[in-house]
Amino acid sequence: MTINRLQDSSYAEILKILQEGTLQSQLSESSEMWNYVQKNLRKYAPDGKKLVRSLLTKRGFGAVGNIGYNGSFKAKKEANFAELVAEAKFMTAHIEIPWSVYNAGKSDKGAFARPMAVEIEDKQTALAKVMTRQLMSDGSGILGKLTAIPTDNGTDGTFTISSANGDRGCIRWIEINDELEVVTSLADDTLITDFETGGAAAGNYLRVISVDEDAGTFVASGYTSSSSTGTFQAGSVAANMFIVKRGAGFVDSGVTADFGDASLEMTGLESLIDDSGLVHGLDRATVTTYKSGVVSAAGGLLATDHIQQALTKANKLGDGKPSICVMSHNTYNRFVEIAEEDRRLVNTKDGTLGYERIGYSSYFGNVKFVVELYSRDDRIFLLDPKYLELYGNDFSFFEENGVTIRAATSSSGGYTPDYSSELIGTCEMFCCKPSAMARVENYILS
Repeated sequence: MTINRLQDSSYAEILKILQEGTLQSQLSESSEMWNYVQKNLRKYAPDGKKLVRSLLTKRGFGAVGNIGYNGSFKAKKEANFAELVAEAKFMTAHIEIPWSVYNAGKSDKGAFARPMAVEIEDKQTALAKVMTRQLMSDGSGILGKLTAIPTDNGTDGTFTISSANGDRGCIRWIEINDELEVVTSLADDTLITDFETGGAAAGNYLRVISVDEDAGTFVASGYTSSSSTGTFQAGSVAANMFIVKRGAGFVDSGVTADFGDASLEMTGLESLIDDSGLVHGLDRATVTTYKSGVVSAAGGLLATDHIQQALTKANKLGDGKPSICVMSHNTYNRFVEIAEEDRRLVNTKDGTLGYERIGYSSYFGNVKFVVELYSRDDRIFLLDPKYLELYGNDFSFFEENGVTIRAATSSSGGYTPDYSSELIGTCEMFCCKPSAMARVENYILS
């Protein structure tokens, strides 16, 4: 989506630029992972709210073998099937500009179309970030787990997010200006609401001021009704509590349940590609064929052998042939550093100095490396696109004509009319054969 395209359109077309069939396809411009999703995954429009698939849980290996010494056949052992259930997750994007700009644009598109274009592009960027982050997460809505009481800086506090292999969340999933809440535990919905000294007008949520990915920290101040509360205090915040988006749904139990609540996020790779836990209504502890291959480096240095082990597991468990490895930029850079030492890493553009793009060459074929900025540094997902599906529809206006006039509070204490439009769409990731895919985890880069 470009400003020039918007300015060349009629004003009516500008108002409908995000209509059905456009927005998700344009997310690929902002995310390599979404680009992969759009080009390689099978996509399904929702038929109602739920998506149901049948999964082969037992292949009947016990019914195959040599005839016994007495000439009898083996006892019949049939293949078994189970139902997978996914549910559409609703996503929204809110567009808002001053009514004066909207009205002036009717007669002067050249001067006044740009604010509309910038607003739409900003929302597209924000939506791409949110949806890409969800692709890499577990569907629980948890952005991070705190390692300690936040540091009191006076008017704000510094929060530290755990990077431990088994902890949910990632510092990269937190953005500047995010509005966040602190949840005491996954066993209940209790929120911390005292981020101001004295508690007279306790800040009941946090607004992010800055993020330091290298240190694993973010700085935030307490807010009440969109106003800073002034003096910050840690309040009741403690280690092992969880960070979530303000007002967003999150799973309030120890097990990720990714269906049954439309306010929850779509199921991401962290939950789909795993060897334990509940997903799509099935528990991998009992339906063992729904387990993916997981290779742990046990806290050791990442090596190309881990990729080979994961490919072998995917092929043996589910006859999978993953064609893509999704990883963080730091993980990718680690492979670039060892490329000269391990010739199994191949240059996909020969005849140049250095590496424009690297991949992995094995018996199962070449695997493309895809960098996703929202990926954790201790995760690599090996995907076979035949068994991943994108379920949902594109974004369209919630209102019939896409126009709502809203009285917004102005800085002078009065009200100003705004053009306001809400777009809504559905999205869910579905994996019908997770045993054909694998992941590498719990490694370090240096």
